[in-house]
Amino acid sequence: MYRFQNPQSKSLILSQKGAALTKRGWFIVCLLIVLSALVISGCSGGGGSTSDDDSLPGGGGGGNDTVTYEEGFDIGDTDPLDMDDPDAQLEDDFQDCEEFSFPEENWVSPVEISDGEDTVEYDLTTGQERIIPVEQLLPETGIPVTEPEPVPLGTENRQIIGEDDRKKITDTTVYPFCTACKIYSRFPNGKVYACSGTVINNKYVITAGYTVYSHDDGGWISSVTVVPALNGTYKPYGSYAGVQCRTFVGWTQYKDYKYGMALITVDKNIGDKTGWLGYGYWSSINGWNAHGCNYPGDKDNGRGMYYCYKKMYDISGNSMLFRYTMDDYPGSGGGGIYWKDSEDRRFVTGVVSHTVNDDPNYNYACKINENKFNSIKSWIDSGQ
Repeated sequence: MYRFQNPQSKSLILSQKGAALTKRGWFIVCLLIVLSALVISGCSGGGGSTSDDDSLPGGGGGGNDTVTYEEGFDIGDTDPLDMDDPDAQLEDDFQDCEEFSFPEENWVSPVEISDGEDTVEYDLTTGQERIIPVEQLLPETGIPVTEPEPVPLGTENRQIIGEDDRKKITDTTVYPFCTACKIYSRFPNGKVYACSGTVINNKYVITAGYTVYSHDDGGWISSVTVVPALNGTYKPYGSYAGVQCRTFVGWTQYKDYKYGMALITVDKNIGDKTGWLGYGYWSSINGWNAHGCNYPGDKDNGRGMYYCYKKMYDISGNSMLFRYTMDDYPGSGGGGIYWKDSEDRRFVTGVVSHTVNDDPNYNYACKINENKFNSIKSWIDSGQ
């Protein structure tokens, strides 16, 4: 306890203490500024992203435009394999395979593809194909199958729009990044191609139609290997074999990107390790924030996970595609594009699909419309 002899000495002591506190306060402020700068730097580049950002304006979404959706599942702390575990090592024949480039589009009149949203199932264990009319998958009230007017598509590779904004994910075991998958598709002609995908339920991975069916390589895949959260040659959760895949007649028979979406069923519950993202349909996503996490072939030999987010936009007169300003490249194809709501719930709204020759400011996605949503939900609800 201090004993003050006179007011003058008391003022002097208080002044000295105040100066010390001021110096300490400034030191703390400066330290906080430095730490904040380091955190921001880590999230925006350099050391790699640690969370999916959402600081762009006007990205809320939802509201009255919501039609229907299924929620995702954040598993929390994951349990990755040790790096020296043999099951955590990427197979040699996958380490330098080709990234899937995009097949030539065969545009047809909407009248000719009235069956475009019919489901095509392919059992990889038996080699049997089955077509299910879309009417059998829709609710009893029925949803009219409408065909939008096509937009002219090109066959050029994914493009970088302006500055390359993709950020490397250094810890791929963090949700939601751990739901991003590297997919290796082997076709009847012996070729193996690499694409991306996203876990959207316990044993289901959404991806592009060309991941499971290639018109130039013999049709249906002969086998497919799904590797969630791949990081270089390290497989934190091992790999999963596809046992069944589904897409749409509009892709397998007509080679039409409006139907270029697929679902792979894997042999084990992948979501027990990674959790999964939700998925849904909204009548308009115009100006919403778009997030993407996938495996572009121009980075790290296609074995590095990269994240980007910008904006996505409706296409007038076309409810089956949307365009976005994120950067992509071969290998990104099939990766889920999602948005994040105010409760941090994440919903896949489409998959990386293609580019358009005369529209260099955007990349294009195959959108989950209402009929696609109902098809995907019924596929998952079947448990197969």
